[in-house]
Amino acid sequence: MVVAPPVRYFRKLVLKHLNILVNSNDLFGESYISFTTLDSIYPIHCDQVLNVLGAWQVTVQQICELLEQPSEIPLVIEPLRYKPLVTLRYIDENLYELKEDITLLRSNCLHPNRQTKQYQKQIQENLEKILSNKVIACQQVQSMLDVALFQENGHENSLESSFNRR
Repeated sequence: MVVAPPVRYFRKLVLKHLNILVNSNDLFGESYISFTTLDSIYPIHCDQVLNVLGAWQVTVQQICELLEQPSEIPLVIEPLRYKPLVTLRYIDENLYELKEDITLLRSNCLHPNRQTKQYQKQIQENLEKILSNKVIACQQVQSMLDVALFQENGHENSLESSFNRR
């Protein structure tokens, strides 16, 4: 029988991945600015954004894997994991689609036309949605971990107090 790890250990493991996602905003910021302010996008701008999005996708998938393994997560997290998991899976799907769109733009960006400009604007809007959903997902995961830790500590304290009463 596999024993699930304590919440503290699981929390530390998930936060390690979550911090990667949160702290990558600086890397993304410079690349994102090129999509929002430059009239012409070049392949290097697309490559920069693709690299950041690829790293985000790996991290999102790692967090999802942690949350999807019932034998590996503390029991208290079991009912709390679904909301952040849905948001993270949605982000993962959007990242995949966005990476395909940017790859297509990359192949056409040296020959800009009206359609390329519209495509660039659509990519910019999708980037903004992902950024917004990333913030929401990080908040949901953090909240899930905080609630789980609180519940576990409350449960431990109630066990200790019942033991001390005897």
